[in-house]
Amino acid sequence: IQQPNPLRPHFPYRKEVEVHLTPGLANGQSVRLSGVVDSIPDAAPADVVFLVRERRHATFTRRECDLAMEVKISFGESIVGFRRKVQCLDGSMIVIGSPIVRR
Repeated sequence: IQQPNPLRPHFPYRKEVEVHLTPGLANGQSVRLSGVVDSIPDAAPADVVFLVRERRHATFTRRECDLAMEVKISFGESIVGFRRKVQCLDGSMIVIGSPIVRR
């Protein structure tokens, strides 16, 4: 965050802040940091408001608070079952699938 420096207006103060985003924040929601801007003498500290904007992801879509992905399976896999490894957002791998039909 850059704040005006009343003594040197061409060299604003820089302040790093840490913003904690809770899982499930929706597009357009805001996160407020109270009292962060405090560079104006004899004035109450001001708030900083961050607006959440979602970006498209190549694999995942959002369904309310859940992540979803589309997996295409063949006709044969739909009959006898399937298993696939899927990479999560954090890089870990999980196995998804349907029950394997045994004859």
